[in-house]
Amino acid sequence: MKIKEGFILRKVAGSFMVVPIGENAAKIGGLMSLNETAADIWKLIEKEDRSEEEIVQLLSNEYDAPIEEIREAVQRFSAELQSRGIAEK
Repeated sequence: MKIKEGFILRKVAGSFMVVPIGENAAKIGGLMSLNETAADIWKLIEKEDRSEEEIVQLLSNEYDAPIEEIREAVQRFSAELQSRGIAEK
């Protein structure tokens, strides 16, 4: 999975926001707010294509959480990004 061109992550007033550039704004209807876990996933895939399992393994080194919980979070966020046209598998 990798973020498509035309979307950037910014931290605004303590919150992580996906900012669409140009005509991409119409695709997601403006800004998209991310929690810290989603922002960490974004950072892993914004410049490099990674599999969901690779993302899960990298996050499991950073988070003290059951691997299944991490896997579910990655799968949910991946599905959301793909359904909005922000990322591709």
